[in-house]
Amino acid sequence: MTVRWPAIPMLFRSLLVALLLTVGAVLTAAAQWPTTCVELNDIIEAHQGNHENVGIYQRVHGVQAEAACRRDHPSSIPIDGGRPYQVPSRANQPAFTQAFVERAIDRFTTHGLDVTLTYYNAPESIEGSWYVFILDRDGAIIAHAARPERLGLTLDELTDVRGFHYGAAFAAVPEGEGRWVSYWFINPTTGQHEQKHSWVVQFSGMLFGSGWYESEPS
Repeated sequence: MTVRWPAIPMLFRSLLVALLLTVGAVLTAAAQWPTTCVELNDIIEAHQGNHENVGIYQRVHGVQAEAACRRDHPSSIPIDGGRPYQVPSRANQPAFTQAFVERAIDRFTTHGLDVTLTYYNAPESIEGSWYVFILDRDGAIIAHAARPERLGLTLDELTDVRGFHYGAAFAAVPEGEGRWVSYWFINPTTGQHEQKHSWVVQFSGMLFGSGWYESEPS
């Protein structure tokens, strides 16, 4: 059966069609326009081909994802033509460290454990003093490119040169959350024991971490 337009004036019909097309376009644009920092982050990461980074804030920070994103990018709020998005630089050591860990978690969720361990046990994964360490569900180190001799050490054995048992602090990180843990460790770029501030996230029962170093004042 042929569907026919109601018997209404041609001009009114034209106006109605134009209105429907306009409303449809507005609704489509509204659905695609980023209204939060995490949405813009996901769009930019996908556009740059970093698909493993899409959703990193949501996965690592959970309900605090938006707050964490805006804290990392205070001059980059995307709503209503905000300033261009800024990727954390090494100068912002805490933000860069968190992003470094988030990328490791994304690599794991995208490519699986074997690929992740191969990468993070290779020297190529080290960026300056930053490297990722991973502990399995039994609390044993399974990735440590900077100090491969530490592979197999467990949480019970992780004590720094000043006697602080930082392994216990690692073990206290809840599933799906991240915490800062500070302890003394050898900086791979200086070869000296320095205070290390590690961002440690428990994800899928494993611990993913990385950290930045603070030299002792002379």
